[in-house]
Amino acid sequence: MVNLVTYNIHSGVGLDNDYNLERIAQVLQSCKAEIACLQEVERNRVHRKARKWSHAHSDNQPEILGKLSNMPYTAFLPCLHAYVESTASDAARKEKKSKFREW
Repeated sequence: MVNLVTYNIHSGVGLDNDYNLERIAQVLQSCKAEIACLQEVERNRVHRKARKWSHAHSDNQPEILGKLSNMPYTAFLPCLHAYVESTASDAARKEKKSKFREW
């Protein structure tokens, strides 16, 4: 049998509004999980705030949490690209809306 845990880490921010990856790693260790499926994980290459509720950091959270919780393997699959400039797609979306209104 495999021990698996799912956990929404809320970008590393707890209910006390404290950014604390060590605390999250302690929870993972206490679960004795062999596989951890985490949601709202961030991997920032530059110091920034990726979500409006997260804290500014330049942490590679999957790597840090893997090391802190003694999990030797990590995989990160982003589903959100926050704060990405997309002026071309915004212009295309506005164009579609204006054409739709003409019908």
